[in-house]
Amino acid sequence: MDLSNDNISDKMCKVCIFSAKEASPDLEAGLKEICELEKIDAYVNEQAYEGIPESIGNMVSEAVFTSASNVERFFHMLPENAYVETAYSIGEKTTAALEQHNVREIVQADDSSYEALVDKISYKDAFKD
Repeated sequence: MDLSNDNISDKMCKVCIFSAKEASPDLEAGLKEICELEKIDAYVNEQAYEGIPESIGNMVSEAVFTSASNVERFFHMLPENAYVETAYSIGEKTTAALEQHNVREIVQADDSSYEALVDKISYKDAFKD
């Protein structure tokens, strides 16, 4: 089979993606180039919590984020004058969302996995006074 051919009319695979209705289109777009694709919206990302507890106040010293949509929900719930000093990010898109909210320090995981994110938090905590 010649994969260098620009004609992809004979798609080599059939893929079904189960994801959030609001999922990033990047994976879908990439797969459409090489596969017959069907996307199934398995769930809708909805905010489940109405507000940040008053005990948190206006300053969050550290927060962990595993998606860009969680960044948006979190900052939507914070009081207008609140800020986050340090945010731990699972990847590039999450980091980009945090940058839009002027987070003072963003620590991004080396790869987009929970394990890498925990490693970053553990590593930083090992050097605290």
